[in-house]
Amino acid sequence: MQHLRKLGLALVIISVGFALIPYIAFQAESINWRMFAGVYEDEPSLIGDADAAQPGSDVAFNGYNLPRNATLNLSVNGMPLGTLMTDGNGSLRFVLRTSATNIGTYQIVLSGAGARTSTILILDPSAPLIDASGNGSPQIDLPSDLQSLSQVFLPLVLR
Repeated sequence: MQHLRKLGLALVIISVGFALIPYIAFQAESINWRMFAGVYEDEPSLIGDADAAQPGSDVAFNGYNLPRNATLNLSVNGMPLGTLMTDGNGSLRFVLRTSATNIGTYQIVLSGAGARTSTILILDPSAPLIDASGNGSPQIDLPSDLQSLSQVFLPLVLR
């Protein structure tokens, strides 16, 4: 029985090969890669030097693939904190100072000039203390009255 299955599979493979013989005469066409150019353009991104830090940390953030030489609005948890200018490559760097901010979760958003990107920063007393204040980037203080995001954790139930 095992031999019959193997023989049957081999016959199917061979017959499929024979069925493709008429297509051998067709000339292969090269793919014009230029028609796919721009399909994988990078999305704007905002990346912090840390996802979590102690209150009192100075955390640096880098923005990439943003509009070039554009003024973008910076907000944290919906509170506007000012504007930042991108360079000729569409990048920027800034430091958020958290000395007066409470523990919690904060959503940092850059928007404007047709772009929007965001990231999360968690202030946690058990996280490391980060000091990026001496890197020459613009420094922005998070206000003391800034409210942390409310988070609801829902359990995942599987049957």
